Amino acid sequence: MTPFEATATAVSATSSSDPFSVLLVDDEEALLQPLVEVLEDLGYTVTPAKSGNEALAIFKSTPIDLVVTDVRMPNGDGNWLGKQLRSLDPNLQIIFMSGYADFSDLCMIVNNHAYSFLQKPFGLDSFRSEVKQAAAYVRSIHSNNQKSRSLSEQVVRARQELAFRTERLEIEQERLAGILADATFGFIAIDDAFTVHNVNPWMTSLFAEIGVDRPIAVGDTLAAEYSCPFCAKVFALCSACRDTREPVTEYMECSKTEKYLELHAYPLNFRGEQSGFALLVNDKTELQQLQVRLHQTAKLASIGELAAGVAHEINNPLAFVRSNLHTLNEYVTELAALASTLYKFADNGDSLPALDLTKLLEKLDIKYIMQDSTSLVEETNDGIERVAKIVRDLKTFARADNAEREDLNVNQAISDALNLTRNELKYTVTVQTDLAEIPILRGFPQQLVQVFTNLFVNAAQAMPEKGTLTIITAPDNDDVLITVTDTGSGIEETVLSRIFDPFYTTKAPGKGTGMGLSISFGIIERHGGTITASSKVGIGTTFEIRLPVNPVVEE
Repeated sequence: MTPFEATATAVSATSSSDPFSVLLVDDEEALLQPLVEVLEDLGYTVTPAKSGNEALAIFKSTPIDLVVTDVRMPNGDGNWLGKQLRSLDPNLQIIFMSGYADFSDLCMIVNNHAYSFLQKPFGLDSFRSEVKQAAAYVRSIHSNNQKSRSLSEQVVRARQELAFRTERLEIEQERLAGILADATFGFIAIDDAFTVHNVNPWMTSLFAEIGVDRPIAVGDTLAAEYSCPFCAKVFALCSACRDTREPVTEYMECSKTEKYLELHAYPLNFRGEQSGFALLVNDKTELQQLQVRLHQTAKLASIGELAAGVAHEINNPLAFVRSNLHTLNEYVTELAALASTLYKFADNGDSLPALDLTKLLEKLDIKYIMQDSTSLVEETNDGIERVAKIVRDLKTFARADNAEREDLNVNQAISDALNLTRNELKYTVTVQTDLAEIPILRGFPQQLVQVFTNLFVNAAQAMPEKGTLTIITAPDNDDVLITVTDTGSGIEETVLSRIFDPFYTTKAPGKGTGMGLSISFGIIERHGGTITASSKVGIGTTFEIRLPVNPVVEE
């Protein structure tokens, strides 16, 4: 069996149709021509030669895939030709033919690494089969060489691409490191085992400011047992992100650094699998301070809107206080006249006859004056107290909020807001309250009064002719539930989703800033609660507020 017989069937049909060139060498014309015809019938390009020298010259000038040569020929025999051709192309395949080859010839044929040897005489079918196998073998070598060259080129290109990508990766890593080093936010990359793989200087500084025992560094493992609230919050946030595989955002106030921080945890994925998470921390202290000032400005704007009503509420008691004081002044004048008469008699050492005294008392109607004066004083005190309460509520409402949380009575906040908006409500709105016994919360009372004031004024403006405002408070599991319902014009569904957006208002120009509900939303959110609205046009609107009894607050 020839070297290629075992693998000839693996060559594809397409390869056998490729151009294939055969150099056929034999000095016998009678044998040469039939062999040429056989090879041409196989579709090969055949170049005949009658001597070794002629064949060598052809090989040097013409691309040849396979050589079939006789051994014994004049002007260069087959073994000499094979040696010459092999020196030019070591991989060249040669089929030797001979009818007179002796042992030495066969040894030389072996040394020339012949593909095969055909003993003359041979049949054309045998020749055809041998050449076809040799051609298949040569084609397989060419194919393998081509694949090898292609693979080598691919390897070179892959190495070049890898080098380019590696360089780009190193550049991007340096750029990212520079960005994180100069960033004004904190960054930590953590794997699923909570081991720190990257942390930037801002975050390291924050941990140092908080007073952690040792600065956080690459290789550290976060633990739930951190003593500071910030570290516990970081661990809880990352745990929530790991469990939900969704971004998680939290806010916290850190008393040690006097900072208001915004924390974001994002899941990191590699090839579709979660591999950890990134934590970003932003310092929102300045924004929080601006928000506090905005709240204060909104309060003052609300006071401006309520000014006319408040003035009216103050004028009413002041009017009857002024009237009562005028009457009391008249009473005092009459009593002074009585006292003057009595002093005259006393100065002269005389006594006023009882009958004259009785007539004088009846004339001055002293008995009525004494009874009415008591009533007038009580009414005056009530009026002054009403004015004092309005002023106190205004001062409480307008003053800047405390930075620290304090006891918060929701029902009292509602009463204070109703007192502030009394004039807005009393002419067209019937107020119904059902205030249940609810827990005292911790929060910012003035801010909650601001929320209720906004809701009550909005309700009054939604009921310009007549309507009912219903306010209900009730405990609801771990929350306090407050509902504020009016029977006003309602809000269209397309608008309802935007009412908490800053500067969005459905009121006429000059009737609102569009900040009331937006600020209210932020206040309720700061208390750890939620505020939602539902409405039907022509029926009314309901705001539902939920405030947690024990909000999660980091101080």
